[in-house]
Amino acid sequence: MSDANLHRYEEYFQFRDPITRPMQRMRRAVSVNQIMDHRDFLRTEFYNDFLAQDGLYYGVNLHVFDGESPVADWRIWRSHRRENFGQRSLEILNLLAPHLRNATRIARLLDERRGTTKDFTVAAVRSCTGLSEREAQIAYHAALGKADREIAAVLFVSVATVRTHLRHIYRKLGVSNRSSFCRRLSDTLGNPAAPKGAGAS
Repeated sequence: MSDANLHRYEEYFQFRDPITRPMQRMRRAVSVNQIMDHRDFLRTEFYNDFLAQDGLYYGVNLHVFDGESPVADWRIWRSHRRENFGQRSLEILNLLAPHLRNATRIARLLDERRGTTKDFTVAAVRSCTGLSEREAQIAYHAALGKADREIAAVLFVSVATVRTHLRHIYRKLGVSNRSSFCRRLSDTLGNPAAPKGAGAS
């Protein structure tokens, strides 16, 4: 979308937007056509005077929440020359949602604490948690939303090794899954004076 059209959205079309609020309330990936009949959508001012200017026709949206707080708005559009988004596209976006939530949670905490994300490093994770060097590396990449296979590829280890380390990390931090791990890591990084291994059972 052009910068000029984005400016028009901020100045006017956000107040004529018939789809964003209903999509946000769904809290999962949803296509425009699940919110509004496509024929009705094509008759709106929002489509004709805004989206059509950049050739945008089919849309899908994912609003990601952290509890009750919205943290990300991910919208993808296609032209009329492409096919509409199907159920498979929605399923893929829903699979990505927790990774986006976890990465945003870490980035937001560090933005608030330091004004920049550059200090979020393996060394910072190790210093605040008492994890081993390898565990801190895996924790760092997991907090950024990478899947087990991606972490294995980056660190040149097997997926089984990554999962074994993650189990040890969860045990040391007193958590049971990736979401609670990211919350605990956020809390620990937000309170660097906390004792190493805080929360371990």
